[in-house]
Parts: sequence; C-alpha cells; structure tokens
Amino acid sequence: MTRMLATTVAIVALSSFQFGYSIGVVNAPEVILREWYSSSYEGRHAGKTLDSTRLSILWGLTVSIFCISGMIGGLCSGYFCDRFGRKGCLIFNNSSAFLAALLMGCSKATRSYEMIIFGRLVIGLNCGITSGAVPMYLAEISPVSMRGAIGAVHQLAITISILFSQILGMPQLLGSVNQWPILLAFGSIPAIIQCLFLPLMPESPRYLLITKNDEIRARYALAKLRNTDDVTEEIDQMKKEAEEQGRLPPVTWRDMFSKPIYRKPLIIASETHISQQLSGINAAMFFSTGIFISAGLSSGSAIYATCGMGTINVLMTVLSMVIIEKAGRRTLYLLGLAGMWVCSILLTLTLALGSKGDKKQQGIASYFSVAFVIVFVCFFAIGPGVIAWFISAELFTQASRPKAMSISVIFNWLGNFLVGLLFPLAHKYLENYVFLIFTVLLVFFWLYTYKFLPETKNKTSDELRVILKSSFG
Repeated sequence: MTRMLATTVAIVALSSFQFGYSIGVVNAPEVILREWYSSSYEGRHAGKTLDSTRLSILWGLTVSIFCISGMIGGLCSGYFCDRFGRKGCLIFNNSSAFLAALLMGCSKATRSYEMIIFGRLVIGLNCGITSGAVPMYLAEISPVSMRGAIGAVHQLAITISILFSQILGMPQLLGSVNQWPILLAFGSIPAIIQCLFLPLMPESPRYLLITKNDEIRARYALAKLRNTDDVTEEIDQMKKEAEEQGRLPPVTWRDMFSKPIYRKPLIIASETHISQQLSGINAAMFFSTGIFISAGLSSGSAIYATCGMGTINVLMTVLSMVIIEKAGRRTLYLLGLAGMWVCSILLTLTLALGSKGDKKQQGIASYFSVAFVIVFVCFFAIGPGVIAWFISAELFTQASRPKAMSISVIFNWLGNFLVGLLFPLAHKYLENYVFLIFTVLLVFFWLYTYKFLPETKNKTSDELRVILKSSFG
C-alpha cells in the first residue's frame, strides 16, 4: 500500500460515501418532512388539506424514485466509464450531486416538495453511476494481492456514511424543523472535495493501456500508484490481455446475453447483487427500532441503539477487509449467507414467542430478538455486504467489465426497490413470521453460490479467464 494508492482509494471512496449518505439521509427526519409536505401544500392551495393517502403516495415516491433512477444510472455507468475513463466518469458524476443538493437545499425556501422529489431522482442517477464506477476503478488500480481489501472500501464507506447520516439527522443536530434543508444539501461536500482532488489522482492504468492503447500514460499512472518505476511485470500482464482482446471482436451488449463465456458469469454476478438486497438486511434494519423498543428501551434510546447497530456494521465491515485476502471471497460469502439463514430462523422464533406468553417471557424473547438482529447484521457485513460490490469486477476482463458492471448493479437496485415496496405489505399480513420469506431465499442463494461462484482471491485476469472458460465454455 503506497501513499498515492491509499490517497486515491480515499478520494474515490467519497463517491461511495455520497451513495450511503443518500440512502440514509431521509430516514431520521421522515416525520418532520412529511409534516412539511402537508403544510407547504396547504400554504400553496389556500388552506386545502393534503389527505393521508396522497401524502403517503408523495412520500413513497420520494423514497422509491431514488432506486428507480439508481437503476438507470447503474445501466449507464459502463458507458460513462468507457467514454470518460474511470476517474473522468466520477468527476463528471459530481455535477449531478451539486444539482441534487441545490434542489433539496432550496426546497423549503421555495415551499416546493417537488424539488425534493426531483433532487432524489437526480442523486439516484448519481449513486447508480457510482455503484458501477467505484468498484470498477478500485479493482483496476489494486494489486492482485490487495484487490479484495481495497474493493471492500466501497461498502465500508457506505456503512460509515449511513451511520453518519443517522447521527447527523438526530433532532439535536440537523434533523430539526429548521435545519433539515442543510441536512439534505450536505451531500454536496464530498462532491466538492472530489472535484478539488480527484483530477490529481492517476487514471486506471488498465483503462489507459487496454481500452485506450496508451502505454506511456499507463506506465506513468501505474508507477505513481506503486511508487516505483519497475512496473514492467504488471504492464506485460496488461499487454498480454490487450493482445488477447485484440484478437477477438469487440464485446457487444448482445454478447453479454448470448455467449456462455459472458452470460454465465453475468448471472453469477447478478445473483450476488440481488442476494445482497433480498437477504433481509433492509428488513432487519426496518425492524431494529421496534425490536429495541419492545425490549424495554424508550423511543429515544432505541434510536441510539439503532446507531449502535450501525456502528457494529461498520466494525464488521472493517473485519471483513482484514480477513478477506486470507479467507477468500467464496468462503466469506457462504459463511455470511449461512449465518444470516440461522439468524432469520431464530429471529422468527423469538418474534413469535414474544407475541405470546406473560410479560417475563416476552421480555426475554425481546432481548434475544435484539441479539439475533445484531448477529444477522454482523454476518451480512462480513459476507454479502462487502463482496457483492467488487466480485463482478473480478469475474470479467477489461473488454466486458463495464457492460457486466452496468447490468449486474441493476439487480442490486432492483432488489432494494422490491424490498422497500413489498416488505411493508408482507409484514402487514405475515407479522412476526415475515422473516420466513428471507429464510427460504437465503437457502436458494447459498446453494447457488456454493455451486457456481468460483474463488477469485489472488487470481489475475488471465487466470480467471482460463477458469471461467473451462467452467462455462
């Protein structure tokens, strides 16, 4: 790990920070924002009241439009990465972060909740592009022996920023009636820092040599990242891949679905993304505050406990970064899914028991529920939470990687959207047994991962190409 590589990773991770902050920022001030939606509507319509149904639709649109535009941004990420370069794509992407911050920050002054909704749409596009560009950039600048740990930085930055948004959104800080516009506009700060420092960072050497055929700039970028002029070995590996690529026709979108050598790894990459979202992690987060309250905590204390759970999520993500190069991607992914499966069963049992019996039994069941939620989050953090983001970049070569990332991240956004849309309805009908849905899904995801996901630890692009070719023909 050289100083330039560490600095580049830190600056690039600010895009991931923006991503996580945008996910969590509307949760804490939800009640205040919904009340403001109603009051601004009444002020603009001569005292006419905004009914609860329309308010729910507007708030649902505010939350869900982020995922919808995120899917669009994710699909475009590969094109922008090839058109502007990995670094250039992120610099260009910051313009949408500024626009989103301006719209949401000025919404109260203009009494326009439409500006918040449109701002969420714009920042969703930004985060969709980020979800494809950042893991790709980090994978391409990393030494093979550190690719997993550096790739995990994307998820680490997301977990830190979600926790940061929860803390900053507390009523004592910026989650108040008067300060929430500042809270929504704060997301422009990482974009400002990136615009100042990202132009000084090296472009991806793999992009420069293999995609742009510019060996001189590739050598210069790689020498800066490795802090040595002796980069011949890595350059030779890239040139070998470029020669292989040059003997083949360009990879088209149709090839990604029609040729087994691309289609089957694409299915694996997409499965890891959708398993991350349909594993039940968002449901566990949704349940956490209610479970903490049922365990005897006050509503205020439950909020602090939820922040504590976010802290545990960050710490377990750090642990995953430390052990991922030793344990391997496949092992950690299987361990994470298996642990979540066990916790989902135990959580269902304790939630069901907590709804019956006397107060003492309910109290004991509630405390066990708290423990199982925390352990559930821990297993997510060391496996699916980290690995899904960068495994796609490892499974594909330079020619197919941008398109593969564009397609696979759509399933991450789609899974997030489906959970947000359908989980409240499922909870209404299944109540304490709602986690059985995820119990079934986790079994399927574990079996599929066990059968099809290859180990990518310490494998070069050439080695992985041979493994995939022998596996998928």
